[in-house]
Amino acid sequence: MDIDSYARNFFAENPDIEVLEAFVIDVNGVPRGKWIPRERALDVLTKGMAIPRSVYALDVWGRDVNAAGLAEGTGDPDGLCFPVSGTLSRVTWLSRPTAQVLLEMRNPDGAGFYADPRQVLAAVLERYKKPAHPWSRPN
Repeated sequence: MDIDSYARNFFAENPDIEVLEAFVIDVNGVPRGKWIPRERALDVLTKGMAIPRSVYALDVWGRDVNAAGLAEGTGDPDGLCFPVSGTLSRVTWLSRPTAQVLLEMRNPDGAGFYADPRQVLAAVLERYKKPAHPWSRPN
């Protein structure tokens, strides 16, 4: 099922949802994102949500880490974030009816953004699939 159909079904089954928490996880494990009113939730889920690319280069206090090369003094360029499959869910521990979705940042060509920790992990896992060089094998 595509995200549009899935999201429409989710909100039809949860008519009381007022807000969507849409977020990425930064390199420190801190969720960073936005609260989206229900009226805009489908657009965010199907068309993506802009977040500054520098969100992946913040320290634990939320300050830019300039050495990472993602923050720019004149304003940080945005990246477009899309839902991670299977993460749209109802938040059961809040009194306000809320949904939540984990996002991942993508490049304009659809590939994962290199600084997204999910992409870094995927690249590391890919390296384990490749055979080791002959000189690195134990005797």
